[in-house]
Amino acid sequence: MKFRIIVTVSFLLTSGLAFSEEGGMSSLIFFDYSYQTSENAPDHNGFEVKRAYFTFSKSVTHAIGFKIQFDVGRQKDRMNTNLYAYLKNALVKWKTDAGTFIFGLQGMNVFKIQEKTWGYRFIEKSAMDREKFASSADLGIGFSRKFAEKGFINAMITNGGGYKKPETDKYKKYSVLIGYGEQRLDKKRGFNAGVVFSYEPYKNGTVYRKQLIGFLAGFSVKKIRMGAELNIMDDSAVDKQNKLLSVYAVYKITERYQIFGRADRLDDGAENENYIIAGMVLVPAKSLMIAPNVRILEDGSSRNSFNVNFQYNF
Repeated sequence: MKFRIIVTVSFLLTSGLAFSEEGGMSSLIFFDYSYQTSENAPDHNGFEVKRAYFTFSKSVTHAIGFKIQFDVGRQKDRMNTNLYAYLKNALVKWKTDAGTFIFGLQGMNVFKIQEKTWGYRFIEKSAMDREKFASSADLGIGFSRKFAEKGFINAMITNGGGYKKPETDKYKKYSVLIGYGEQRLDKKRGFNAGVVFSYEPYKNGTVYRKQLIGFLAGFSVKKIRMGAELNIMDDSAVDKQNKLLSVYAVYKITERYQIFGRADRLDDGAENENYIIAGMVLVPAKSLMIAPNVRILEDGSSRNSFNVNFQYNF
């Protein structure tokens, strides 16, 4: 497996050089140092490459474009320390007067706005992504369109298994995002508000369904960016409802120094989980971000950690 990863990455790098005149090659790396401060914390303090993305994109015409992205990371099983490479995006985008159609393996729509409002994916995943309310990418067909000046809608039909697993049944996942405002509050001032919905039947002896509804809102002014989301997941197989609340705020001291805080709360009706992150982001150069931060996780026990996260791209 290690050999496969080396070959894949080498191929991507050489392909990027070969196609540089025709398209765009980019990379994004997440790297961190983690120190567990709790008394009974697991013994895995140290440095780690959390994620590496290699992307090639090309516009063939003003209406047709392609994108291929590989995602390199580790599995959650700490007994397996190998890095694995996955194909995360392999899509064609077709712009028409009616809207934009996307075919293939593509990013999901249910937390794309919230992730940009949070703005620090290299520090932590968005709340829904972290709690596995939805996969970050899936295989299928998507459609997006803008309306009423700043209104937007994104609808998708996908396999439902994510980008790391093959399809195993005949059922499909249906998801919709409807919102109004600026979609990238991490880059532009303004506000947004919206609702997301997904529905996925699946068979486990009999046919059950997973249903998600979420509400989101955020704003960005000169020095402050804030966002909040409430997500409710129902699974008819277990007759249980999970509620996930996440709020986050960023204060920009200068262009090079920012402070942030975030609090997530997961309630499944029987137990609660609270997750808090706070820290500072330093931007010594355009392609480098450094974020010392502390984390508190309460899920029956209390676990604290100190992390330094890095993001660099080229």
